[in-house]
Amino acid sequence: EDEVLSAETARYSDYSGSGYDRGHLVPAGDFKCCQELLTETFSMSNIAPFDSVLNRYAWNELEIKTRSWARKNGTVYVITGPVFGHRFQYIGRYNDVSVPTHFFKIIFTLSGNTGIPKKTIAFLLPNEPIDKFTQERRRVSLDKIEELTGLDFFKMLPDDLENKLEAQNQNGSW
Repeated sequence: EDEVLSAETARYSDYSGSGYDRGHLVPAGDFKCCQELLTETFSMSNIAPFDSVLNRYAWNELEIKTRSWARKNGTVYVITGPVFGHRFQYIGRYNDVSVPTHFFKIIFTLSGNTGIPKKTIAFLLPNEPIDKFTQERRRVSLDKIEELTGLDFFKMLPDDLENKLEAQNQNGSW
């Protein structure tokens, strides 16, 4: 969708010499089956400045773990995104590309045909050199991610269920 964006968007060259990887929010490895979808993962709207160590090691481990959970649980839903915290840093030769302070990943399954999340788990990783993913250390509540991003992920659920899901740092065993 880069062609449709009206605002200026980052270019590959904005990352050159920055020390940051062009990290995929939706991993290319999830779409080895389908060339068209695989190609779309290389769109600049799916790319963010990742610390190179984080991107190549800890974040990659989390992506592999997510695929494993998908095989084990059937269909899983994944929400991934950047967090722009207190630090304002930019890279770019031609455009100002904001560097996230953290990245989050929310993974959940649905309960039958109800559309209600059955199991949820969420992670938050700082955008800094982390060479090993530790599930227990990086797991957070949805409330924490919502607080940092200003987003409300399950606002269509009944309030009591939404509050319960968001307060927990894990619902169900993965």
